[in-house]
Amino acid sequence: MSQPNDGTMYEVAGDAPVGNGTRMAEAMNKAMLLGNHLWIMTAVYTVDPAKMTPGVTTLMDHESLLSIAGPGCLVCEQEYSKRTSLRRCPGLPRRPR
Repeated sequence: MSQPNDGTMYEVAGDAPVGNGTRMAEAMNKAMLLGNHLWIMTAVYTVDPAKMTPGVTTLMDHESLLSIAGPGCLVCEQEYSKRTSLRRCPGLPRRPR
């Protein structure tokens, strides 16, 4: 998989509220209620914990980007395909006991 090298830069504050998962939980609950897929892409960056201080912005750019995965459904964990996108989301996958 190729990684973007267009100079795009992303920033996240050390105390960013997105880390609390509220928006993600709301989106996931809505998707499950409606039987919709929740298509996501996941990006993995390297960060230096010593430099992450609340209120201080951490730079995330193409140099610290390790991989991008997806798209895939956050709910059912299936990879995106045209066929899958036309079907109802089956919900959370069953886990072996």
